[in-house]
Amino acid sequence: MKSLHVIFLASVCMLFGASCQYQWGRRVSPQVSRIFVDEIRNETLEEPLARLLRSALTEQVSALPGMRLETAAEQATCHVDATVKSIQRRSAGRAELRDAKARQKDSDAYQTVLYRVEIRVAFVLHDQEGAELLSRDVVGTADAPRMHDLGLAYQAAYRQALDDAARQIVDAIADAPLEEP
Repeated sequence: MKSLHVIFLASVCMLFGASCQYQWGRRVSPQVSRIFVDEIRNETLEEPLARLLRSALTEQVSALPGMRLETAAEQATCHVDATVKSIQRRSAGRAELRDAKARQKDSDAYQTVLYRVEIRVAFVLHDQEGAELLSRDVVGTADAPRMHDLGLAYQAAYRQALDDAARQIVDAIADAPLEEP
């Protein structure tokens, strides 16, 4: 009998919480609730980065509760412009691949097996009138394994690094201390 009372009270609490439209997660300022991804520029020699960044930004904005991606600039409360500034690729991990009998020099024993890719992206958030609300640089990172086709590994790493950068951009926009209109 006592368990029925507990179940009844729990269901009433759940019903009350749902009817009050209790919202989990962060609250997004009305100034940035409807975003239009405006211009994406690429200052690197890798051609598909602008397209990949636009896709990643679209996905990240759509996934955040309280933000909506607008397809027309007139409907948006703010616009974001981004520029892919640079790419850095460097060795992140080495492994001993040859034993003493199979190498001529000790430096030949180790070979890079993991590469780190860092992509720096600058973004500017503007309101409807074009005034700058927020400006920041972010660095997206990803790792690429050593493969027979390193270009293929780098393409996957670029996609992951730009997804990381887009997540940082959307988080910065959502957490920005903006003045209420």
